[in-house]
Amino acid sequence: MDSFEILKKAKKNNQLIVSDYDRTLYDPEDTHNYGHDRAISLIKTIAQKKHLGVITARASTGMKILLPPILKDKFPYSIFFGWANGTILSKITDGRIKQIYSNSLSSKDVMKIINILAKSSLSRMALSRKGVAKLRELISQNWKGYIDQKIIDACRKFDGKVFAEEAKITIVSPSDSKKHNGFIFKLRKVLGDGFYVAAGDKDFIHITKALGVDPKLTALNHIMKEINVGPKQVIVFGDMPEGNDVGLLCASKLPYTFTNDKGYKDKPSMPPYAISSPNMSPIGSVHQAIYYLLR
Repeated sequence: MDSFEILKKAKKNNQLIVSDYDRTLYDPEDTHNYGHDRAISLIKTIAQKKHLGVITARASTGMKILLPPILKDKFPYSIFFGWANGTILSKITDGRIKQIYSNSLSSKDVMKIINILAKSSLSRMALSRKGVAKLRELISQNWKGYIDQKIIDACRKFDGKVFAEEAKITIVSPSDSKKHNGFIFKLRKVLGDGFYVAAGDKDFIHITKALGVDPKLTALNHIMKEINVGPKQVIVFGDMPEGNDVGLLCASKLPYTFTNDKGYKDKPSMPPYAISSPNMSPIGSVHQAIYYLLR
């Protein structure tokens, strides 16, 4: 059975769609076709017909970009946001936002990690140029009301290598992909069991508070419990089945999970299933699949 037939089967009882954001609903490489406006439009369209959970690595950046346009409207179904890979979970109903839980780092934890990074080999490593440019741009923005200025000032010393907030800390990955996993392993060893370190994508690594289980899976389980849906009523999309979406796509053991990762080789009759459409980008394939579910 191919992925479309599985999607067709999943559609029958679907009540909840859960998705990652970057490189799943939003394409940072093609903002003309799949920028924030189009992703937000899709989020609003879903919430007119089904419950939605967006579980993303974004924290303050997501709140700043996504919440203002979404809170302008009211929807018949709930929208959940799992920020910082599910470390914080919020629910939007009737144009109002309510925090369900927060497992943010403390300010003390953030400064502790920043000090450890300052003494590490990070400054001597060749890092992703794209990642450094992005974090430099983020640090230059005004984060009043979102991030403590003391934390932003501490990040400036890293010149684009680190961006910290209380929800999570983002570090630019080594430019050599072969050193990526090794660097993550070293960070885990240095930081200890109290923190969760995972690849965000090829350019970034994220540090959050350790919850004992995958934080995205924690958020997914809370959402399912909140709206009282079973495994066969949920459809999940993500772009990193072997990265920070592993909790959503694999560890969840849900029957209907899908990935748009072009390099992923799916296993027959085992989720996650690879989805792709001829002449469409990976993000376009997700949009097409979701609009099919809404018809």
